[in-house]
Amino acid sequence: MRIVLQTWGSDGDVRPLVALAAGLKAAGHVPTLVVTSVDDKDYRRLCTALGVDLRVVPERIGTDLPAIVRRMGNVQNPLRLLRGLFEAGYYPFVDAIYRTVQECCEDSDLAIGHFVAFPLRAAALQAGVPYVSVMLWPGMVPTATRPPLLMPSLGSTVNRGLWWVFRRLFHHGVGRGWNGFWTRWGLPPIRSVVDDVMFSDRLNLLAASPTLWPVAPDWDERVRVSGFLAMPEHGEPWQPPARLRAFLDAGPPPVFLTLGSSQQIDPEPSATLLVEAARRARCRALIQMQGTAVAADTVDGDLYFLGRAPHATLFPRCAAVVHHGGAGTTHAAARAGVPSVTVAFVSEQRTWGRQLQRCGVALAPLSYRTATPDTLAAHVVRAVADTGLHQRAVEVAARLRAEDGVDEAVRRIEQAGR
Repeated sequence: MRIVLQTWGSDGDVRPLVALAAGLKAAGHVPTLVVTSVDDKDYRRLCTALGVDLRVVPERIGTDLPAIVRRMGNVQNPLRLLRGLFEAGYYPFVDAIYRTVQECCEDSDLAIGHFVAFPLRAAALQAGVPYVSVMLWPGMVPTATRPPLLMPSLGSTVNRGLWWVFRRLFHHGVGRGWNGFWTRWGLPPIRSVVDDVMFSDRLNLLAASPTLWPVAPDWDERVRVSGFLAMPEHGEPWQPPARLRAFLDAGPPPVFLTLGSSQQIDPEPSATLLVEAARRARCRALIQMQGTAVAADTVDGDLYFLGRAPHATLFPRCAAVVHHGGAGTTHAAARAGVPSVTVAFVSEQRTWGRQLQRCGVALAPLSYRTATPDTLAAHVVRAVADTGLHQRAVEVAARLRAEDGVDEAVRRIEQAGR
């Protein structure tokens, strides 16, 4: 099949779709991936190595995430933050994205979109091409067994009502922008962005480990949990620099501290939080920095400051991982067989922290808004010392490593494309 894929967002939104496109290519299909990176990261070398045809639209966004957060006033509200990101990094480019995916749809047998890929959804509808949605956060999929986000569960009837409210709130948050695009290109107004655009009536792939996020009993056959879409190792060959190898060999396993792309929300204070927590925990640490003045490959006593580096390679060599609760980092930490400490910026990340806690591989997640160097240091010390966490982490990792999310996703997609 000739398949067009579209994704928009940060590294955690792009990499799983790159991995999926690579899996489709390896299975004999012809994928074209359309990427809009709010981080302005370059995926050309990676896609070339994987044999994936890549279209980047636009070439550069230049999103100032800290400025968006200051303007929105509250990063705790995910819909406000998402709307701000859309207004700065999506809507100004949406017509160019649409023209690109529209051209691709003319020669495609199937379209696969990240769950906010509404330009591709529109192009697929107009071209009559079957559409598959990829959900990176299963918490978007309604079920009577639990409420949306972090609301308390009050039984199946109340949970269904809360999901109805959530869908209306989501539509209110982004529907105006999506509807403006939709009608501009000759499509009827959207009644519900969740039901009519984000979800496919054919296949909705939940790109998460069923170990971390069990299948809800009331999800129908259109909802399938594939497992996480992990990048193949040959796509990113990497060797640690000599200074990092020396640091790793010089003492006991360090703690890895990263806040991923979320660090761009509050660059310098978040960097200070990680550094001071590591020092107060008196542990050796690898600290991954973004948007700060600290140079990569720098050693300061027991602290080593990293730039970009593959988590799958380094996490297994660590005593614990401190992270923001992004889907990709959560899965990488769980697959590594080490305990996690989650410092969440938004509610979605906190739900991933809760899933890790439920599996017995993490302490209760911290909120970035209230975390201090002392509280984070205390969590790090507990995570490193807790033998039960370590034992359970090894057991959970074995289950995750037995899963092949890309292979399962490709199998489901091939069935949907028939």
